[in-house]
Amino acid sequence: MMRLYCKQCNHQVTNRPLQKIAVESLKFREEEQLVPYGRFANAEEAEMQGRLRLSFLVREGELNVILTSHGKRLYGCCGYSNMEDFTIVCGKCSYEMGIIITECSWEHYVGICGDRVSKFPLW
Repeated sequence: MMRLYCKQCNHQVTNRPLQKIAVESLKFREEEQLVPYGRFANAEEAEMQGRLRLSFLVREGELNVILTSHGKRLYGCCGYSNMEDFTIVCGKCSYEMGIIITECSWEHYVGICGDRVSKFPLW
């Protein structure tokens, strides 16, 4: 089981402990959640990389994060599709930590950069 904490303010980012699943269990279908409830997957194993170095793939709604205030980063046809810039931030301190993908032609997920979070409280 895994929990994630913001490296800047130590805020718990995960709503609950998440269990790792194999990449083969991910649902690669347009407009559907990529990751099941209560689970996470290794982004490198899933080969889900853009300019940002993602470590974790999580279901939308499983994290205490908010959208970035940089409106130009939030684009897409009928959802968010920017894989090149941070689009989600810590819900407490606004530390940039990953991306959210909700575009109609892609799977929906949140990608978290491992260097922005810790698996254990830092203090």
